[in-house]
Amino acid sequence: MNIDFNLRATVIILLFSAQIFAGETEKSQKNALHAGAVEAGLAGSLTVSQGVSNATIFLRGMIFRDVGKKNLLGIGLESGYAHIRSLDQVDVQATIAWQRKTLRAAHLFVLIGGGLRQEFVGSFQQSRFPLGFNLGVRNMLSPSAALRFEYSFRRFFSDPISNFFEHRFIAGISIFF
Repeated sequence: MNIDFNLRATVIILLFSAQIFAGETEKSQKNALHAGAVEAGLAGSLTVSQGVSNATIFLRGMIFRDVGKKNLLGIGLESGYAHIRSLDQVDVQATIAWQRKTLRAAHLFVLIGGGLRQEFVGSFQQSRFPLGFNLGVRNMLSPSAALRFEYSFRRFFSDPISNFFEHRFIAGISIFF
């Protein structure tokens, strides 16, 4: 897959998701995301890196705070796991997200994240350090549940051969407390 296709597909998914839940109804106002909310979620992705594809599962958590009158800041942590043939990957990343407060059920967000990826092959292990951003939409289904769709871009550092890029499409479900 080339980057142009990934970018086009991401934009189409985000626009389609935003259109589904774009109406400002009384129900969508109740479903709006507010400061003080705690998000816990489960997500999965298809990763394409240097022409190799694999699936990853994520556990996520985020806390939201007010930043000014119309903005929300989310501070979170996510962990991921993938198994590719004899390779096991474990990710731990810290994230900071920004989004506008809206009365609509669809919440577009921008996220910056980075952390550590440990890779294990038998008794050998290697550490890499991803850093990048996510663009996505959170579609509130109710005051306590949402679907989350996003595109993730990461650049990996500390690779002994070369630094490389990773592109992901992530879909998941979240509950809010």
